[in-house]
Amino acid sequence: MDDATIKKVSGNRFPFSHPFAKRWHLASFAIAVIAWVAYEYASDVAKRLFDEETLNAYYTTIAYGPAALTLLAIFWIDKTWLRQGIGFVGKANKTLVISCLAAVLAVYISGYGLAWLMGYPREPFMQYLYYYQATTVQLSVYLVSLLVLPPIVEEILYRHFVLSAVPFRKNIWCAVLAILVPAVVFTLVHRQYEYWTTYATLFGFAVVSGVARVMSRGMLLSILLHVFAIAVALLLNEIVA
Repeated sequence: MDDATIKKVSGNRFPFSHPFAKRWHLASFAIAVIAWVAYEYASDVAKRLFDEETLNAYYTTIAYGPAALTLLAIFWIDKTWLRQGIGFVGKANKTLVISCLAAVLAVYISGYGLAWLMGYPREPFMQYLYYYQATTVQLSVYLVSLLVLPPIVEEILYRHFVLSAVPFRKNIWCAVLAILVPAVVFTLVHRQYEYWTTYATLFGFAVVSGVARVMSRGMLLSILLHVFAIAVALLLNEIVA
């Protein structure tokens, strides 16, 4: 895409001089860093606004709500004003959707099964998952927030900003690298868990989500897979309780 074509397509927008995710560019790294800092800042500021009891009862809503709005705003700016060719919905056919859902289900069942074979108890974090939700309202808000907000925040952060720092549309090797790098980062930042089987499960999910992102060229499928993954994890957690 030459400069004349970019100017004609983008109108009053100010895109970078390269198509999205087709070649290495420092600007892509800069946007990823900005998004990460904005996420951390929005979350930290929101958490400081509430007392400890309220924060514990509504932690997911407070920690992820403002962060979700912030990252969605940066995503919109990125899509509208900065890099060209970014899609949110993308194009996912039935085969891709079913394959990804089946892969996520297989990853979680395998992870829980492997933990059982190794003799590991439930993760302490999962054992006390509802410890601070003392009322039905608190529990309902927590579950809805858990199913909606982390998928939006984490998929946009890891599967858009971090993933697209690597030009996954350049060639197959860049696509593989773009899938693996955010998968590793996503796995390592979840430090609340103790057993390696849980981290293996998280990594497996992150790889599937990355593949969905690259193949669909949109964010929607990855977000929906994340929702599905959380629902499966909650169900399996109750089964093994």
